[in-house]
Amino acid sequence: IEKNGPLSDNQPSKLLEIQKRATELYELALSGLKGAVEKPSLERSLRIQFQLGRLYTDQGVFDKATAVWKKLSQQNKYREIRDEAALRLAENYEISAVKEDLQQAAHLYDIVLTECQKPLLCSYVQYRRGWVSHRLGQSDDGVRFLVKSLSQADPSSIREILNDLILFLSHSSEPAEKAISILEKYQAQYNRLDLVERLASSYFTADHRGAYAVVIQY
Repeated sequence: IEKNGPLSDNQPSKLLEIQKRATELYELALSGLKGAVEKPSLERSLRIQFQLGRLYTDQGVFDKATAVWKKLSQQNKYREIRDEAALRLAENYEISAVKEDLQQAAHLYDIVLTECQKPLLCSYVQYRRGWVSHRLGQSDDGVRFLVKSLSQADPSSIREILNDLILFLSHSSEPAEKAISILEKYQAQYNRLDLVERLASSYFTADHRGAYAVVIQY
């Protein structure tokens, strides 16, 4: 791909062909060319499996991708690979509407956050963890995770996180006065003077009329 330049969007069949060929080559490498050469070292093998997981995901072979992410996330010798695999696996589980899958996603995101040291990555994982909490009916936790996400977020992500924070607040048990206080801080910090006004709309949509009445008198 690098030699011939990036593929355009109108070449999906060519991209799929390259992905399938790459998959075959990685699978062959793991076997030591079917016994012709020595199998790769443990670290090399894990990195090849990680690339296979990405290729399986890109090709929509989610059962194989999930199996790879599970295996990699359960080894502890190479933590960088473990944490990245756990993140990929959590993203797969998060797509599900099944409660148990969402709970597993939350657990995996928590594992990644335990040793997360890269601010932008931490912000992303906090954001995704917040969404899992919200979907599990735990919007109070969702608010907490999004507040943490904002503290480390890239400027380009701020708008989206604030939008979702308003949604989570309108479904949380936080008193309307506390929700207003939280958003006032961000209104000043990010020069977004519409946040409290949008909170009122969100309360109305969520049929929280008491909270709505408090906010419109703000």
